Amino acid sequence: MAGLYFTTRMVHLLAVLALCSAAAEPARPLLRLQGVEAAADSVTLQLSGPVQYNVFATSVPPRLVVDLLDTACAVPSKTFEVSGSALKRVRAAQFARKPDAITRVVLDLERIAAYQVRASEGRMTILLEGSQAPAPPAKEEAPRRLMNYTGFVTDASGRPLEGRQNLRFTVTRTGSAPLWSDAFEVEVKSGVFSVKLGERTPLPPEAFDLESRIEVTPAPQAAPAPSSAVLEATPAPGAPAPRARVLAGIQYWAQLGSFVDPARAMLLVKSLDSAGQKAGVASGRTKGVEYHMVRVGPFETKAQAQDAAAKLAAQGYPAIVVKR
Repeated sequence: MAGLYFTTRMVHLLAVLALCSAAAEPARPLLRLQGVEAAADSVTLQLSGPVQYNVFATSVPPRLVVDLLDTACAVPSKTFEVSGSALKRVRAAQFARKPDAITRVVLDLERIAAYQVRASEGRMTILLEGSQAPAPPAKEEAPRRLMNYTGFVTDASGRPLEGRQNLRFTVTRTGSAPLWSDAFEVEVKSGVFSVKLGERTPLPPEAFDLESRIEVTPAPQAAPAPSSAVLEATPAPGAPAPRARVLAGIQYWAQLGSFVDPARAMLLVKSLDSAGQKAGVASGRTKGVEYHMVRVGPFETKAQAQDAAAKLAAQGYPAIVVKR
C-alpha cells in the first residue's frame, strides 16, 4: 500500500509539473487580418505580418478556402460581393480561437477555378485563373527536319573549285514539279562544300523520301548558306561556272553507317553534329535498293581517314574507311 501511495503521489506531482511548465510557455503572438480587397477574380488580404496558411478547394459547392493560422479576424466587414467570371463572394470570419486561433477566408465561386497564392510580408493575394475545364492543348509545331548536304563541285574541265560559289539546291521527284528549292552562297575548299538544307526554308516531308533527288546548279547572287561548316578559302577570280555532283571524285572517307531509311541516316548526322563531328550523307543504289551512307571527310590519304576513324571510335562512333 505504501508503494502504491508513493506511486500515485509521484504521478500527481509529475502532472502538476507538466501543467506548470505548459503555463510557463509564453503564448504565441497573434497576427491580425486587417483588410480584404476583393476584385473581379482576385482577393488581397492585408495582414499584420507574414502568416502560415493552408488552402483547399471544394467542388460542391465550388469554394476555395484559406485558413490563416495564429491569426485573429479584425476586418470590420465579413462579406464582400464580387462580380467576376469565377468569383462571386468573399467571406472572412474567426473559425477557431482555441487551442489555436484560425481565421478562415472563403471564396465562393461560380465554378471550380485554378488559382495561385502569392504571399509576402503582410500581404497575401489569391489569383483565380479561370475555369478548371482543361483548355484545348496548344498545337505543337512539328520539329523542323534539316538535311546536312555535302557535295563536290568542279569547273567545266573537272578541276575542283575554291572559294565562294553560288549554288541552287532543288528537290525533285520523277514525274512531278520541283518540291523545294533554295539558293545559297557556300564556301568551297578543294571542291568540297557542306550546307544545311531546310534551316531557312522548311523542307517538305517528301524531300526525305527515297524517290526524291537533290539537283545542284549554279545560282547568281545567292544568299549566304546556313552551314555549320567553317571553310577558309580564297575565291578563284574568273572561275568557269561550276557543275556539282554529290561526294564524287573523293578518295577516302570515314563511313559510320549505311541506311535504307534516310531519316535514320539524318539522326546519326545530328548525333555526330552534337559531338562536334561534321558528317554528310551520300546516296547510292545497289541491286535496286537505295542506301544512304553517313560519312566524315573527305581525306586526301588513307592514313588521314584511318586517323579520323580512330578518333570517331574513341567518341563511341565506330567507322570504317572507304574509298571513292
